[in-house]
Amino acid sequence: MKKYIFILLILCTGLSSIAQRPSKDFKKQFLEGYSELQYGAYAQALKHFEKIEERGEINANVNFNIGLCYLNLLGDKSRAIPYLEKAITDISGNYKEGSYRELQAPPEALFYLAKAYRINVQLDKAIQTYTEYKKQLDDGDVYYHEFVELQIQTCKNAKELISSPIPVKKTNLGHVINDSDDNFNPVITPDGKTMIYTTLQRVYDRELQQETFYEIINYTTKNENGEWAEPQDITSKINSDGYLATVGISADGTQMYFFRDDYGDGNLYKAEKKGYRFTEIEELDRDINSRDWESHISPAPDGKTFYFTSTMKGGKGGRDIYVIEKDSKGKWKDPVNLGRAINTPFDEDCPVISEDGKTLYFCSEAHNSMGGYDIFYSKKNAVGEWTTPLNIGYPINTTDDDIFFMPYKNGKFALFAHRDPDDTFGRKDIYRYQLKFDEGEDVPETEAPELAVVADETDTDKTKPEEKQSETDTTILEETEEESTEEETLEEPLITETEVKETTETAKDQEPESEQNQYASFDIRGIILLQDNQDTNVNFNVRVIDQQTNAMVTSTKASGDGTYSMTVPPGDYLVTFEGPGYKTHQRSVSIPPDYGLPKVTLDVELTPKPVASGEYVLMRGVLFDYNSTQLNREARIRLEKLYKVMNQNPQLYVEVTGFSDPTGNASYNQNLAAKRARNVINYLVNKGISRDRFIAKSKGEQQPLVSASNPNPEAQRYNRRVEINVIKTGDTKITYEEFNVPEHLKFGDKAVQLQYTVLLTDSPKPLSPGAFKKVEAQGVSNVWIFPSVQGYFYTIGKYPSRAKASELVNKAADMGFPNARIINYRELEQKKHQGNIASQKRFEKTSQKDGKYTIQLLALKVPVDISYFKNIEGVERIKGPDGIYRYISGKYDYKTAQRKRKELLENGYAGAFIMNLNYYHK
Repeated sequence: MKKYIFILLILCTGLSSIAQRPSKDFKKQFLEGYSELQYGAYAQALKHFEKIEERGEINANVNFNIGLCYLNLLGDKSRAIPYLEKAITDISGNYKEGSYRELQAPPEALFYLAKAYRINVQLDKAIQTYTEYKKQLDDGDVYYHEFVELQIQTCKNAKELISSPIPVKKTNLGHVINDSDDNFNPVITPDGKTMIYTTLQRVYDRELQQETFYEIINYTTKNENGEWAEPQDITSKINSDGYLATVGISADGTQMYFFRDDYGDGNLYKAEKKGYRFTEIEELDRDINSRDWESHISPAPDGKTFYFTSTMKGGKGGRDIYVIEKDSKGKWKDPVNLGRAINTPFDEDCPVISEDGKTLYFCSEAHNSMGGYDIFYSKKNAVGEWTTPLNIGYPINTTDDDIFFMPYKNGKFALFAHRDPDDTFGRKDIYRYQLKFDEGEDVPETEAPELAVVADETDTDKTKPEEKQSETDTTILEETEEESTEEETLEEPLITETEVKETTETAKDQEPESEQNQYASFDIRGIILLQDNQDTNVNFNVRVIDQQTNAMVTSTKASGDGTYSMTVPPGDYLVTFEGPGYKTHQRSVSIPPDYGLPKVTLDVELTPKPVASGEYVLMRGVLFDYNSTQLNREARIRLEKLYKVMNQNPQLYVEVTGFSDPTGNASYNQNLAAKRARNVINYLVNKGISRDRFIAKSKGEQQPLVSASNPNPEAQRYNRRVEINVIKTGDTKITYEEFNVPEHLKFGDKAVQLQYTVLLTDSPKPLSPGAFKKVEAQGVSNVWIFPSVQGYFYTIGKYPSRAKASELVNKAADMGFPNARIINYRELEQKKHQGNIASQKRFEKTSQKDGKYTIQLLALKVPVDISYFKNIEGVERIKGPDGIYRYISGKYDYKTAQRKRKELLENGYAGAFIMNLNYYHK
């Protein structure tokens, strides 16, 4: 009997293996779908994953990828829910991204499911799922915990904002402006008479045999009847390559501003209208276009002040908004970050300055967003400070991303592009919103809907309706409908019932049917947080001062958990926060009489009293090796000094912030930076310092010391760091020893572009040629062998992007190398010199028989003069077959080369490494 059971088990196991073995078509479709995902081509990727679904070869990983595609497709986001719900039933912490053999889903499936619930206004489910995802996070992943907490808070904000909708009047701009394609980024002059906008035109590429996209730039003005004229296609006139989008326009309509991705760099451009002629685009000055990402610009009415978005060094986190001005001679001053009143640790974008020059509209992921990006506005007060941003309200803001809001006529009207399935000419249309109503105008009543999912009545392939011949006014009247099946749910479930009316002027002497202002008083409320992680208490005071009279309007004390609440009438206020041992914090708040929401959220973080300078000198931080979280000897030595100071001064509290270089995935780098910060803290905790005295933060790729566009490994080392900042000192005096980046490492545009290869395997001994029979059978012949201090390693391929290299990783598994992985050329160079002391000695002993050695200093795409290398004799420039210029110094035996390399490292050439001369003279 046991024998038969044993045989049965073998048969079952074999059948199970056969059932789980992917077919050739599965592999083909999965790899093609994953490749499309890497380029953000979600619609194309979805087609491949759906073919897998049709064949019945579905698994948690495929469900996850289908859900991810739907979540990024306009009009289809609700369809992500059933797939992600299936994906989370089989999650793996060891998920292998990009592998067609992976059957399980990553923990991030929970995060994306929560996002899908939030977008579809299933807010309680979203909160529950975000909370479940938090349990999957490592306790030390500070950034991710904070980000997920932010998502939970946005769900709570959404409940409040939806319950208090603002009155708005919505008008589709009509068939003259909108067509069956996506129309977006409308930019209009303050008088509302000149507009430029972008149309995403779908074109079939015969060469690629697939649909592609082309961005059309449209220019139009209003005629004498106040109607929009037929738009001009000025794409070729301004010499656009079809990858340019509208972002700004001057008050007189002659200066037009555009954004282009520029292969991930992100730059701003300008064109002019001179009479009937349009000039070709020109890139804006480097005072605005840094080596980082710039995506939006808005000129003030004076023509000398500009607000723009950038990820440049020195920001508050992510994308920040800056202001830059021209001096009396027309030269640019330095850009100024708008500060913490506007910018947060998350992303801000799309600034638009109103014609009064004092009201700034922008979008943000933070503040009191109701999910994704929301539209906010802030006013500059009499002393030039920005007031606390106010959420513009629902239904303009939704639980999805709401970006590029273009107000004009001092905020009475605004242009906003989105997809409304009940009022569209095809896809995304441009609408005019009226937000302010004069006396005598009808004010639409917007009902607060129930938080429920309603039926999806949309058709993503709608053609232009014949009945739409002109602009139509739409009064937004929110109503709820019966909950439908999961397959029919819509990304914007709160369907708007539209009422088409003739556009007529209301007589000025007519009495208004209702008042726009709903509230005589407003609640200012929030929470007080302490930067050193201490608990608040009843000794923290909040006072509200009237900025017109300087009189105190009201005051309160924070509760034990740091929360507070006060009621005030409309007005301009200065809110002051005070607590013993902390710097006084002030925030300016302007609540207009017509503000449509009953509450203003004002969360603050108080900083311990400032650090004086003098007695102790602390290093600013420590550096890390590439892709490593381990403390090297240099880092441990530097941390010993910090340990002694903290041990002698128990009143010191320290903020530890991790950073990474820009290589690879931003999410991975954020996690890597968090682990670096955690390891620094753990080192000091293990020596006896209390963990309560540390705050861990992660900034990932943000705030680089060396430009992110410079991929030289010796330069990027300064971005792989942990910074130390003492935030609470008592009477101890501290000064800092700053990071000093050598001048010769501050290369940007001349640096070699990063490339990738596939590491097949490592081996302590050379592999026989027979090990690569399957490789040759696949038609891959460029297998490279590299000797290193650890033995030998083998690579195949050379690719300009990680996405291209990922195609070969899966092939490598079929070739008999299941542990193959993608590495970049920095890692390749570093891998040649890794190893323990014993292996280094063995390598040294054998390498001395192989000939002479040299030291490579730099590798550049654009050559520099030899005189650039100061105080180094005998520098030689060699141009390789790959077109790269390599700079080497000296001819040594291996021991001498080691000594010379050490000297160069001490002189700032952090990336110098030893190479056999034969490498350069093949």
